[in-house]
Amino acid sequence: MPVVAVGERSQEGWSYDQVAKHENLTRERVRQIVCEILENREADPTRNHTRLQTARLDPALRLAADLVGKGDPRGIDRMLKVLDRLDKYQAKGAYTADAQYGEDVRAKLYAKIRHAARPLPDFPKSTWKPPAKPEQPEAEESAAEKERARRENDVSKFFQG
Repeated sequence: MPVVAVGERSQEGWSYDQVAKHENLTRERVRQIVCEILENREADPTRNHTRLQTARLDPALRLAADLVGKGDPRGIDRMLKVLDRLDKYQAKGAYTADAQYGEDVRAKLYAKIRHAARPLPDFPKSTWKPPAKPEQPEAEESAAEKERARRENDVSKFFQG
């Protein structure tokens, strides 16, 4: 069970020391477990380590982005540092294709691209028209009619006391 917990905690961004304390292990044992996890995967361990480090940087990026979103200028420098670190990991090739594609897969991909890039058919012009403006009253209410309406709508007559 510690192997699963160590892997999960590492991906959540926990340091080796934090995982060791939580799982009652030594820091060295946590490092060994992480190395075992990386070695037992079929993919390239370097690529997996890079992905793990990228996942660990994600919470820091979120915190920095929150600071920037709140208008705190301290978040800008922190966000740039995290993005710089992520760029370095990406340059190591963590996100390159895992498999070589055959010509059939490539042909299907190009067909999808051509289909998505095709010109759209001409649609008929819309027959929608905006609704007509409501008719305006021909004449303004007279001052007498306004006074009568004000008296009818005056609620103070219900509160005489």
